[in-house]
Amino acid sequence: MRNLLGAILIGAVAWAGASFLRNRGAVTASSSSVPTVSVRSQLEIDILDSARASAGDPELDERYRAINRDYFGGGLPDVPVSWEPRLNDIAAVRGDGLLLEGLTDGKAIVINPTLKSNRRQLIATLCHEMVHVRLVAAGGAVGEDHGPEFQRHLRRLLDEGAFEGAFATDEEKAAMKAALATDVAWLDTESAAVRTAGDALARDRQEVDRIVDDMNARITKANTEQSGWPSDAEQQAAKDRLADINSRSEAHNSRVSEFNRRIEAYNESVERYNLAISYPDGLAATRIQPRQSMSATGAPR
Repeated sequence: MRNLLGAILIGAVAWAGASFLRNRGAVTASSSSVPTVSVRSQLEIDILDSARASAGDPELDERYRAINRDYFGGGLPDVPVSWEPRLNDIAAVRGDGLLLEGLTDGKAIVINPTLKSNRRQLIATLCHEMVHVRLVAAGGAVGEDHGPEFQRHLRRLLDEGAFEGAFATDEEKAAMKAALATDVAWLDTESAAVRTAGDALARDRQEVDRIVDDMNARITKANTEQSGWPSDAEQQAAKDRLADINSRSEAHNSRVSEFNRRIEAYNESVERYNLAISYPDGLAATRIQPRQSMSATGAPR
């Protein structure tokens, strides 16, 4: 009796994890490019009037008091801190397209509710607004001055670990963004190439699968009838096809692994960039989103 032909086939190629987040978004404005607003819009006035009359959110108030105690020596006035969804509407009023994450007049602070799920950015924004409170308490003007005095206080908070951030000059931020753009170009090109190669591999796998199944069926029948076995040449040709597709699968999986390594490095760079652009302005457009990795081919059958 002859043995069934051993089928050493890769599994189906899985691409469920290969879709990407395309919304890379605009860049947060730097301190030198944020327009100074000396006259508040009526919406901002209404928001701050309401905030001063409120008791504040208990959790936000507690965070404020903790930062005040730990990083300002308790020297800041006790101002209410509250969530304010209307901050999303200020971009339309200003016409600058930037999402306002926090706002203060030195007497109250309001925080955009979009930060509820982002503790790190929440704390960074609160620290930012607390520096404004500090400057107003010291006799400074109410507004969006991010000049040297503001920078000095916020940099101290960053250095002392009050919030997470990455200091970078405008030039450094621009260089980081340019490097990310280069990475994106490679990732877009390579993802398309890997997807195409994976689709071809999947089609060839189906064809080899059909050949092996057909040959195994012929061998099973021949074993029963004791005649009609496939020739050694036919079996060797099938084994060669199996070896070839297995080799291609290994090469493809190595390529996917390298792609995923580059994705991981890219996402780390995105994290550093997003930290850098969150300091010091407190204004943010959509941040660059991380990318998802690809799935390798399945295990041999």
